[in-house]
Amino acid sequence: MVLRESLLSRISRSADAVERFFSSPTVSAVTFWIILLYGASLRLVYRLMSNGKILRDEYTYLKRIAVAADAGLQNSTSPNFLIFLGTVFYRNPEQTELLLRGINFAASLALIVVAYFLGREVFNGRWAGLVTMLFAAITPDLVRFGCSMMREPLYLLIFALLLLQCVLYWKSPSCVRALFCCLLSLMGLWARYEGAELFFFLPLTLFTGVLLRRFPLRTALTGLAVFLSGSFLFILLFLLLLPVYYQKVWLKFTTHLPG
Repeated sequence: MVLRESLLSRISRSADAVERFFSSPTVSAVTFWIILLYGASLRLVYRLMSNGKILRDEYTYLKRIAVAADAGLQNSTSPNFLIFLGTVFYRNPEQTELLLRGINFAASLALIVVAYFLGREVFNGRWAGLVTMLFAAITPDLVRFGCSMMREPLYLLIFALLLLQCVLYWKSPSCVRALFCCLLSLMGLWARYEGAELFFFLPLTLFTGVLLRRFPLRTALTGLAVFLSGSFLFILLFLLLLPVYYQKVWLKFTTHLPG
């Protein structure tokens, strides 16, 4: 019993020492950049080791982009955000592939950064943010998707940003954050159809906040009203304006871009 208590005491002291070490602004900043560069290196090395292999879904996206660039995005069977960008800046399959991989690589690195802030806010410590960041940097599926043309990197970035906004709203309710949440939810839906699940995040945060008396019912109702009205407005603008954008404006872009 005494030996067990002594061991637990040593583990506790060691954990406190590690926490104090990584709580130093200088140490945490250096560790932050090391993890970010390590995550970027893993993704680039994985891509180099794949020898230019194109996955089945990636080939499907490139084909849909080529069809949309020729006949218009309204004829695409999957006009999600990546296909939209690929069509707007379409020149040839090689350039489009490089563009989409570059976008996802940037989104993958941004996800690592957002993971740091998410962990720091949830667990109230730089060390926790660094641990969360490390998981985002080395998780095999995130590394695999990091230089792909799949929908996941961009969607996961939006997912993490929305979680962060919900945590910040929990700590300090704000109409601006509620509006930002509905915009992120809509972007998630545009990134992939399963993104409809994101529209439940802030309402669940509001419900839990009232249930646990984190903030008053009036604050929650105000946030919900802003979220619902903002979502309705953004969806209405999406439905009314974006089809026209699909059919006409992308031609303007591709006509005037050099190359």
